[in-house]
Amino acid sequence: MNHAGPGADLAESMEGLQLAFQTLKAELARPAEPVESHLRRLAAVLKELGQTRPARPISNASEYVEQWNEFLAGRRDNLEPRAIRSLCWNIVVATNQSFQDFLDRSHQLLKAQSLQGLICSCHVRWSRELAASGAVARIRDRLAQYSGRNRLLQTWKSSANMILGPKAHDLMAAELIKSTDGLPGFCETWGLSSESSQLFQAAAEIATVLCVEEIDRVPRYQEFLFKELMPWSGWAPNTLKNVMSRLILFPTRENTELIEAIIRHVRSDPRFGDPRQPQNHNNWIGMDEASRRVQEWLSAADISFFFETVLPRGKDPHGRKAFWMRYVGCRGLRSRPLLSNADKYRLRDVLSKKSATASDFGRLLDDDTSAFILDFGPIMAIEFSAVGNACYIYEKRAAAQIVPDLWTSLPFKKTDLKRRLRIATSQPITHDRQDRWKNEMERLLARYGVRAVS
Repeated sequence: MNHAGPGADLAESMEGLQLAFQTLKAELARPAEPVESHLRRLAAVLKELGQTRPARPISNASEYVEQWNEFLAGRRDNLEPRAIRSLCWNIVVATNQSFQDFLDRSHQLLKAQSLQGLICSCHVRWSRELAASGAVARIRDRLAQYSGRNRLLQTWKSSANMILGPKAHDLMAAELIKSTDGLPGFCETWGLSSESSQLFQAAAEIATVLCVEEIDRVPRYQEFLFKELMPWSGWAPNTLKNVMSRLILFPTRENTELIEAIIRHVRSDPRFGDPRQPQNHNNWIGMDEASRRVQEWLSAADISFFFETVLPRGKDPHGRKAFWMRYVGCRGLRSRPLLSNADKYRLRDVLSKKSATASDFGRLLDDDTSAFILDFGPIMAIEFSAVGNACYIYEKRAAAQIVPDLWTSLPFKKTDLKRRLRIATSQPITHDRQDRWKNEMERLLARYGVRAVS
């Protein structure tokens, strides 16, 4: 096995270093900036010279692929050197056992760029099956035989099992969660392409599983999970859905800290969003169980927020929170707090900590109360925060006219939400301290097929 001329990388480094010193000397002759700024610039150049930079990929020309097809068909005895260099970067040809056999039989002397191409091709096309193939094993041998001075190849060679081993994805995942540089820094250190590498995709997916499974034992894993892994823009859509579903289905009801972190992320990530809102429905296709669980969490969070925080002084003398919590999990339940301007201003710090967006909380024009809507489908209940307001119940047809769009950004009016002539009962249900209202409400909801879950 041949290697890239050792002088090539060294000459490039020396040329860059010489240029840096010449630039520094010229600028010091007319010091328009403090000397410290020039030294910092020099330090940056020196640091860059020591980095492991990947080679520039060679474009896959169709004529070279045609040469390879002609060779396979027996219509050619050999390939042009430039064709071989190009095919090392062709992910299909480079990972084919026949191409590796050709390189062995023809005693090809691959330079550093071509060897990088073979390895990068493996990364782009990575799978557990490919990792165990003879072609990858042969490329791993070529890396082991490399003795040139290319920094990246030497780095890869020193960690060959993580770069090309049969369990490279597992080893890379374990190394990734130890990193303090984040995903971009990790990829830069190892000369990896995060966007096009199936190997890195697999490693990132495994890393999320490791973080989730150990999240209670290793506190920093939660920060790494939500700061680095989940926001990563390089996820393939289906992989991201698998990762998010696994995360959502992991915590028990008692793991409130993790649940709150997931809710914050879901609400802030445009790739998901609140699954109850129509504009986000497509984001949750194929995630039915995870979507249902998030909807339960969001409804429970809405109920807790309204009856613990929005109610004056956080008092809930009639036990409305406990009553409605029993209905969390009812299929199709949609809930939304509507805040008056006065409450929105009063709770501005709370809303900021929740990272609440305009779509999370609706608006109520009236300043004397806020409202809370629970839409069960066949029946809708509207509660109010101020003392002396009863609960208004509407059947589906009337509810659709009173609240045509639950998620609208337009403000609601209290008078529109309190239409006595349209309610499903003879009178709004007044909360009393003897809990008679609970029995009445429970019977009414059951009449429309809505029953407590817990």
